[in-house]
Amino acid sequence: MAGTDTNTAKQTTSAVLPEGILRKTIIIIALNLVCYVAIYFVNAVLARVLPTKDYGLYGLIVNTLWTVATFVLFGFDESGEFFVSMYASLKKHDLLRGFLEFLTKFFACVSAPLILVSIGFIIISFLHGKLSSLEEYFTLVETSNPILLFLWIVPCLSVMSCFDYILTALECQTEAIIIRGIIAPLIFFLFVIVYYYFYGREHAHYALYAYGFSMVILIICQATAIAHHLPSPVWTEKPKEVRKVWVTYAIPILFYNVIYSSIDTSVMGAMNLFHENKEYLGFYMAITSISGYFLTSIMYSILGVSEVHIGSLWEAKDFKAVQSLVNRALLTTTGLSIAFCIFVALAGRMLLENFGKSYVVAYPALLVYTISSCLNSATLIWQSLLRFTDNVKALLKVYFISFIVLAACVTFGSYRHWSFERILYGYAAFQIAFFILNYFYVRKVARPVQPIPGLG
Repeated sequence: MAGTDTNTAKQTTSAVLPEGILRKTIIIIALNLVCYVAIYFVNAVLARVLPTKDYGLYGLIVNTLWTVATFVLFGFDESGEFFVSMYASLKKHDLLRGFLEFLTKFFACVSAPLILVSIGFIIISFLHGKLSSLEEYFTLVETSNPILLFLWIVPCLSVMSCFDYILTALECQTEAIIIRGIIAPLIFFLFVIVYYYFYGREHAHYALYAYGFSMVILIICQATAIAHHLPSPVWTEKPKEVRKVWVTYAIPILFYNVIYSSIDTSVMGAMNLFHENKEYLGFYMAITSISGYFLTSIMYSILGVSEVHIGSLWEAKDFKAVQSLVNRALLTTTGLSIAFCIFVALAGRMLLENFGKSYVVAYPALLVYTISSCLNSATLIWQSLLRFTDNVKALLKVYFISFIVLAACVTFGSYRHWSFERILYGYAAFQIAFFILNYFYVRKVARPVQPIPGLG
């Protein structure tokens, strides 16, 4: 496989399915439920202190910053998971150190201009503004361009995402989840309390400041955990670099990451540009806070227990072990997806009401979003198969075609001023297309592994 720097012909022993996966998966599920409650609570509080439109604006800006961050990442988040897990499992410590040093230099180079632009904009804005009182300072912040004002968050999001995948690759999912899902939301909540309850400011920009500061602290915690869990020989080995291999592997991931990060951005952007009801942005944020986190972050972290082993097992041609991993992951994620759909159907109205009484009207749209998203959350292991068997280009095709369906449906619905529920049917069409295409390509390129056992 590309980028492993190994001679598979010399491998005479078959890889063994790692032990303790079931126990670790149960721990990850329990821990993620705690994270889910923490993140839901923080978003519900934020929705109550902000007007619905401002809460939606906050979400639109965050998603836009994430989309920009994917360009800075250049695909080195998920490719980083692949290379770090591969080099660590094969004890290629020279390549592991070389890859980590390469990432450090890369992020330093691409982050510096963005941070300087943001700092320059802030300095110029403050020099041209009147800062004789605290109220004038707040007014200046609230009237500033949000993208330029918070451009410094983009490198933070990029590094945070990359570190999260590296921790997963080092089989430190527990630490990764605690840092990302518990520590970061609590820090964010403390900043929100300061801005909104001590100073009484009701504006999306202060939520973005809180979000950015929590990212900085999160990165420090992640870096500390990575340094602690890296194999000790890494620090003594002379670094070896194969930059061409790393960049070549990362480029397709860059493209599908851009598309993936643009999903929520495009939905909210289309509604913001073409629909007269701007409260829909707030409704969409509430829905993603209830179902989006569970069906992406939680499922991905659960999947991380299994997927980091796919590359080495596939490399060793132990297809039976790969199939076993796929079967276990599919069973776990499908069961959780069904259970979550039932939970949302029963408790959805109450969950929305905690954001504010006006949010309850989004209940039908919440069901559409949750049920359609579960199609792909239950089958996330298929994406892992395509990535870790060196078929990233096939996954890119899946994302590209599905995204066209999403953009066309949501933009048309927003332009025609459809109801929020009908716009979300366009989102459901995207999820259905994504499911069908994933199944098709896994069957085509991941043989002899079956995407659904017994069906082929």
